[in-house]
Amino acid sequence: MIFGYEPAAVRVRAGLWLKPLDNLQLRSLMRFAPGSETFWEFSLSYQFAIKTEAAEPKIKIAAAESKKEPQPKKTPHVPPFATLVKWGLTPVEALRFAREKEICNLSAPAQAALKRHRWECRA
Repeated sequence: MIFGYEPAAVRVRAGLWLKPLDNLQLRSLMRFAPGSETFWEFSLSYQFAIKTEAAEPKIKIAAAESKKEPQPKKTPHVPPFATLVKWGLTPVEALRFAREKEICNLSAPAQAALKRHRWECRA
């Protein structure tokens, strides 16, 4: 329930608004000016909530369209230089692998050492 009064307006307005339900609204408004006509307004409004069956498929279609697109694979994180040397790579090959991040450019023994730790050439 709301009561209102606007004294700064050109015409004085006084009103009463009621909203007892979500869908129902009652309003009474009176406008008058000194030495002029007086208006009284009363309104009643009701909103019908009608479910439609067509709304459900649109929601399902929208959900189907908003599927995530596959993102490109990230390049795997190369282990630190010290770890590569510990795994059996020569310092030169460990440095090359740390910089280039490409296993296929390494020698066969280096690739075999990395393969034991689940790193392999996929070219």
